[in-house]
Amino acid sequence: MGIMNYQLSIMNYELSIINYQLGVGRINKSNFLNLEFRI
Repeated sequence: MGIMNYQLSIMNYELSIINYQLGVGRINKSNFLNLEFRI
């Protein structure tokens, strides 16, 4: 049981990293679009 919880927490950690990277990419993309629009 403890091993399963450990694996689940690792999976959640990896998912949170992926979500963070996606969020950062989305922010960068929107900033880039705003800059393009301003020019």
